[in-house]
Amino acid sequence: MNTEQNPEIIAERIGRIGYLTLSKPKTLNALTLSMIRLLEQGLLQHEQDTAVEAIVIRSNSERAFCAGGDMKHIRSLSIDAAFEEIESFFSEEYALNLHIANCKKPYIALLDGVTMGGGIGLSVHGSHRVVTERALLAMPETRIGLFPDVGGSFFLPRLPNRAGWWLAMTAAPVRGAEAVMVGLATHYLASDNLPAMVEELENHTALSVTSIIDSHTTAGDAHKSNTVEFNNSDYSDTLAQRAKWFESDDIASIRQSLTKTIDAGDNGHMDAQHLRDLLDSASPWSLSMIQSLFARAAGQTLEACLANERTAAITAAQHPDFIEGVRAVLVDKDRNPSWS
Repeated sequence: MNTEQNPEIIAERIGRIGYLTLSKPKTLNALTLSMIRLLEQGLLQHEQDTAVEAIVIRSNSERAFCAGGDMKHIRSLSIDAAFEEIESFFSEEYALNLHIANCKKPYIALLDGVTMGGGIGLSVHGSHRVVTERALLAMPETRIGLFPDVGGSFFLPRLPNRAGWWLAMTAAPVRGAEAVMVGLATHYLASDNLPAMVEELENHTALSVTSIIDSHTTAGDAHKSNTVEFNNSDYSDTLAQRAKWFESDDIASIRQSLTKTIDAGDNGHMDAQHLRDLLDSASPWSLSMIQSLFARAAGQTLEACLANERTAAITAAQHPDFIEGVRAVLVDKDRNPSWS
């Protein structure tokens, strides 16, 4: 158990639950190599503890579950040519993702705030992913000259309605129950009701973990929840329309499809305009990497996809678009990258 006074990761058991709590709120829990190692140790500890029946990963930040990897630090390492540490970061992060996918016990992620990139990697591979109305999920890597990693080439192309394609290419976010509808989350729950569900999980005896979560949440059917703030029937239509725009694997064809809707002023043309603007502002190199990795991922296992991504990530961290993209978004924050 982590006993530091202010640890980045708190591993502890309460009742029948083994907790992994992200505890670096000032950086929105952006993952460092030390945090990844602590999460790996905590996960293994809870798997081996016979008193732990399920593992819950959560955040003690009111703003974020996890905003992703600490890409400002990776950029600095790249500028300093510290490539061995970059390789360690991605290798150990992806090993953690695979461990989560193969976890021997129910693995429950509570997503109550910003969840991006590496934060999705800490959740999407688990058995239960619970989002609240405050959850904001995105794969924003094309904004910084990277690509959706942490197994993105495995899980994104497998999402229904081709959602993984626009999530990857445009970095468009999904909020709350939308995450269930696109397939990134499994359950929706109002944030005020999280404590009651957690308390029952800690003290459950006869009921299974899934039964408890299902009894408190809207499972895989978020559009039936009365607490969702948007019109979900409209969002279902949006997903169907986006599936048509992104039905091709070719970026030029996708852009042409969006442009056709925009020029015709058809239903959904404002959404098409928004997505085309996002697509046009993305790193062209990142988009080409997505095409390549998605094509290679067909029929591959998660382990194989992560191996592909590891090689690509080490290359990407040295690419000019990554250096420039992180500068524009996270360092100078002018959001005006000059892509190579």
